[in-house]
Amino acid sequence: MKAIVAITENRVIGYRGGIPWRLPEDLRFFREVTWGATVIMGRRTYDSIGHPLPGRENVVLTRKGGLQVARNGVLCTSDLKVIARLCKQVEKSGGEVFVVGGACVYKALLPLCNEIFVTHVKGYGSLKEDTFFPPFEKEFDSKAFIRENRRMRIVHYLRRGPKNEGRPGLTHRRL
Repeated sequence: MKAIVAITENRVIGYRGGIPWRLPEDLRFFREVTWGATVIMGRRTYDSIGHPLPGRENVVLTRKGGLQVARNGVLCTSDLKVIARLCKQVEKSGGEVFVVGGACVYKALLPLCNEIFVTHVKGYGSLKEDTFFPPFEKEFDSKAFIRENRRMRIVHYLRRGPKNEGRPGLTHRRL
């Protein structure tokens, strides 16, 4: 499982229920990397988007019990065991799974992720604290710098440990 996120210097990922920056290049990167994959998000993140992300299997982790498939094809569950089984099935068949937010979902699923794609957003250091990405630097090392401009820097991180030693970086087909 992988995570993909945009954060400020203060780890802010959201402000007042939205994203306080507009970075078209980051949105393009998000689309390119997650296209064709399974994406996992929380209900508030799903509601803020307003519809399933096209070209991806959408899974919503919610506090409401049970497992259900909504009319729009979105799988909704409150069970982390269901998420873990789904990830194993998808990855076993050669697919990818991305955690795409929000804060509670990142906190719950980051321990299961082996890779993170982080867009470090520049120029928002004074933004008021609101919604944060959990600390990850002690568990992950930067593998590759993917893109950079004056407003952002995208970095690919791999979890430390023998499982990821010698592992190749991001495949070029996804970029």
